[in-house]
Amino acid sequence: MTALLMIFAAKEIAMTRAYKKIIAGGFGLALLLLSGVGAVSYLSVQKLIANKQWVEHTRQVLEEIDKTLDGIKDAETSRRAYIITGNDIYLKSYNAGIQTAKRSLNVVRELTDDNSHQQQRLDELEPMLAQRVAVLQVSIDLVKQNKSNQKNQILLTDRGNALQQKVRYKLSKMEQEERLLLQQRSAAINDSVRYTSIVVAIGYLLSFSLLCIVYFQLKKQIRISQLAEAELLKRTHMLDFANDTIIIFDLEDRIQYWNQGAARLYGWSKEEAVGKEIHDLLQTVFPKPLESIKNECLRDVYWQGELRHTKRDGTQIIVESRWTSERDKQGNAVAFLEINYDITDRKRVEDVLRISQERYALAVSSGQVGVWDWNIQTNQFYIDSNIKEALGYTDLDIPNTLDSWYSLLHCDDREKAIAAIREHLQGLTPQYEMEHRRLHKDGSIRWFLSRGIAFQDANDRAFRMTGTDTDITDRKTAEIALSQREQELKTVLENTPDVISRLDRQIRYLYINPAITKETGIPAEAFIGKSLSELGFPQELVEQLEAPCQKVFATGEMNVVEFNSASPNGLKFYQARLVPEFALDTSVESVLIITRDITQRKQAEDALRELNNELTEINGALQAEIAERKEAERKLEQLTAELKRSNQELEQFAYVASHDLQEPLRAVTGYTELLLHDYQHLFDESAREYMGYIIDGSTRMRQLIQDLLAYSRVGTRGKEFVPADSNALLREALDRLQVAIAENKATITYDSLPTVMADKTQLVQLFQNLIGNAIKFHREMPPQVRISAELTDNKWLFSVGDNGIGIKEQYLDRIFEIFKRLHTRREFPGTGIGLAICKKIVERHGGNIWAESQLGVGTTFYFTIPSESSLPTEIYLHD
Repeated sequence: MTALLMIFAAKEIAMTRAYKKIIAGGFGLALLLLSGVGAVSYLSVQKLIANKQWVEHTRQVLEEIDKTLDGIKDAETSRRAYIITGNDIYLKSYNAGIQTAKRSLNVVRELTDDNSHQQQRLDELEPMLAQRVAVLQVSIDLVKQNKSNQKNQILLTDRGNALQQKVRYKLSKMEQEERLLLQQRSAAINDSVRYTSIVVAIGYLLSFSLLCIVYFQLKKQIRISQLAEAELLKRTHMLDFANDTIIIFDLEDRIQYWNQGAARLYGWSKEEAVGKEIHDLLQTVFPKPLESIKNECLRDVYWQGELRHTKRDGTQIIVESRWTSERDKQGNAVAFLEINYDITDRKRVEDVLRISQERYALAVSSGQVGVWDWNIQTNQFYIDSNIKEALGYTDLDIPNTLDSWYSLLHCDDREKAIAAIREHLQGLTPQYEMEHRRLHKDGSIRWFLSRGIAFQDANDRAFRMTGTDTDITDRKTAEIALSQREQELKTVLENTPDVISRLDRQIRYLYINPAITKETGIPAEAFIGKSLSELGFPQELVEQLEAPCQKVFATGEMNVVEFNSASPNGLKFYQARLVPEFALDTSVESVLIITRDITQRKQAEDALRELNNELTEINGALQAEIAERKEAERKLEQLTAELKRSNQELEQFAYVASHDLQEPLRAVTGYTELLLHDYQHLFDESAREYMGYIIDGSTRMRQLIQDLLAYSRVGTRGKEFVPADSNALLREALDRLQVAIAENKATITYDSLPTVMADKTQLVQLFQNLIGNAIKFHREMPPQVRISAELTDNKWLFSVGDNGIGIKEQYLDRIFEIFKRLHTRREFPGTGIGLAICKKIVERHGGNIWAESQLGVGTTFYFTIPSESSLPTEIYLHD
């Protein structure tokens, strides 16, 4: 063994030295390559940085040229705005534009100080720019001195445009040269990047290839060393770590060697066993006298038999023991080598098999079990008549074939049975065993336990298999029923709100269901094997429960107790039903406790008592309150009648007032129109203009009175809400707007609209006002109006959208106020009441109205009307 170890070590040292040289050379070459790549990369990166700085320099020049041109444009724009509006705020943007142009031009001069062509262009550009600024300044000064006129401004504008074209031309030439430089420098950057990438890629590829070669050589050497070391360890420890127990003892039975297998089997370590007398240590039981065994071993050099040993833990085992005598050079016996193999399990299996065979023989003879036999080599199969009769068949009904045996199996179990037999034949299981179903002749299902074992030849190939089929239908039916009942009971116990527990005679928990966790916050598992005291419950609670339990154990009678316990939510009350559970000797072995939370019941009882007391007190006061309520109802009816009369008087007043106001306005308008028509030649232009103002004012006043009257009638002259087809009402509103639609070439589109509970007249007015506004406030293009509705949150959401002039966001809330106008009457005629009427109509219908708008794009008005299912009763029945 030592010589073998030295050979392995010498080979490993030689191989290690050779590979060390290869690895050192490889790493050195790789380091040299990496150094070269690093140097080239550094120089390339420096060049790349320089080129990138020049590119950025060029971009900055282009940006400043653009700023110069933008500054001139801003100054020209501000000058025009100042001439048109006269607002001094445009002078600030004008001055800012001039300053931007001058500042950017100075920056361009600084950035291009190394470019003579650009410097020459700047020398030519600066006088042009100064002249352009002077022309702009003259135009502004004329406006400031109130001497500006259109002809002068046109001349100055033409002169400025000519100078502007020259400035633009110079700046464009500068920009062209800078863009050419930008292309050249960008190309230089791309070349630098490409060159650097190629050099780095080649260098890293060579370095990586070299490192891979070194890595695989090193891995190969490590693998060779590991194999050599493993072989050496295997040979060194093979004897010590053998599965069999290997023991060497001298002629005096003193143990000299004790391997790991012996230590694992018997429980004593090598240090504890060596030097001890083997047969005293193991308490060996021999099949014949020890001296006879020794003499046989010395004579024949070998002995084999079964011994009974006692392990360190006192367990007795049976071993198959083989003894060999060891001799010195002179041939004298010096020791015995004993190799033991534990066959305890095999002997136990043999005993079980023997008993099982006896039971099978008895069962077969009684007709409870059927036998089957399969000759695997010839495929002949025998099925006992007991199996056939158990399924309702005669012996002649079922042929004795393997396919017939398979056909008796339930279709869902057939593949499983075939797979189990195949696993057993392959040696994966000690025996074939399976519970499966079979179909009876009458169509019912029968359960069978099938067991079998295969016999193998000298080559470990199965040549025969024999087994039994036992009818276990009754047992299986009982197991299924029991499992169902257990599952039902488990479901009840785990889901009932009552706490169900079982306590032994020491008042310790044997079982408790999960409901206890909800009551105490303690997992149910923590209760098992412990008492309430050990769980840390208050002593008062322990006494309330343990005393009744002891009484049940003593008397054997059921007991019901009530107790209380403090909780984070206050004091809780419980009722516990204690049921005795009896052993076979009629003694009480445990108590089943069903605990129910009766806190709500207790609270209800207390509340009921308090309520009775309160009712007694309230009953007396209730009579007085009834009398007071009747008096209040009488006064309310009186006030209602007065309010109704007041509303009627107010409505009559509004109607009379509006009528009386309109009569003189009609007279003023009529007589003024007669004067203008019949006596036009007597009036000059100013008089005719003033009479036009009178007619227009009277007309607007009359329209205002009519709108005010309509506004007041929304809440007082409304009709009853009835089912109203919004499509028909919309068409009626469009008929009223035909003239406006035709004059403005408006396009009106709408989806299918719902039927709602509404005042038809007011809903027509609502559509007419919103669509009329959309047509009125339009841009140059023909107006486009779209109406749609959708159901959301039990409300119909209507929308009326247009492509008009739009409304500023800050005015969206004010447009629904009465007399609020956003435009002059010259721009758009009207009284400013239309949207206020819309709001009042929508609110009367129990809805809301609002607008969303984008200036210059259009406006969409939204309003909601409750669907019939969500319409309030007081709105639905409003008169």
